[in-house]
Amino acid sequence: MLNQKSYIHCKKEKLSRRNDKTVSKIYELPEYSVTILIKELEREDIGVGGKLLSDIKK
Repeated sequence: MLNQKSYIHCKKEKLSRRNDKTVSKIYELPEYSVTILIKELEREDIGVGGKLLSDIKK
């Protein structure tokens, strides 16, 4: 079983790979010309429906 850090890394890798393929296909560009940035935000930096995610119970 993967530890939490490895699990998250695998998910980000999968996200990057799929987005890269999709963008390159739609824009008809080679995959190496696509850059995917993953910006992680704290729950207190995200608002949904007028409430911060940090204030919404899971």
